[in-house]
Amino acid sequence: MSIRGIILKSGYCLHRHRIGPIPVGYAPLVLAVVVLIAAIIRLCPWQWAVGSAVGAGVLALAVWLVGRQGFLIFRPKNFAPMQVEPLQVDEKIPGRATGYFEVGGKRRYFVEARTYFSTVETREHILMAYIPYTRFLLVATSPRDEVGWWYIFFQPGMLRAVQSGEIYFGTRARPALRVTYQPDNSSPQTVYLSCDDVESLHRILNDLRLDADLG
Repeated sequence: MSIRGIILKSGYCLHRHRIGPIPVGYAPLVLAVVVLIAAIIRLCPWQWAVGSAVGAGVLALAVWLVGRQGFLIFRPKNFAPMQVEPLQVDEKIPGRATGYFEVGGKRRYFVEARTYFSTVETREHILMAYIPYTRFLLVATSPRDEVGWWYIFFQPGMLRAVQSGEIYFGTRARPALRVTYQPDNSSPQTVYLSCDDVESLHRILNDLRLDADLG
């Protein structure tokens, strides 16, 4: 069990789900302000105000800190070579992906979203993630305008590096790839792909290595 991975996933849930416009991770700050006002007008003891302010501050700081590292940890690791079936054109490999997805002019950052990896006949690589509507702690919900399919596209010529390793997000580490690509007239982008098994990871890795000598 990965304690750090559980903390990262919990932080992402607190960041992603909201009560109204406020992320759950920052909602206690609002409550702390209300309690502070109540203490000023002598509706509650000062001890309550101080305690709630400290607790809210610690929670908000924790969410902010894990958010700065993208809500996950990637540790490079080389896996033993294995013989796997080559990826076929338009075949979809299920997994999870972390990075900036786009659709309809919108751009959002998702962590370990359920994703399909596919390569079309032109060798363009596609990541397709379906983002569902979810609830957290009964009252908090994910943004409704994010429900649906989101995509990442990159051409072979955009690839800059592919590194195998493990992702820590949740109860256990998952075999993963860190893919760096650079669209035209843009800065380098990074997307993380994780799989349920090393065989699937090798199939994606081998497919990406067909495009360039990435080591």
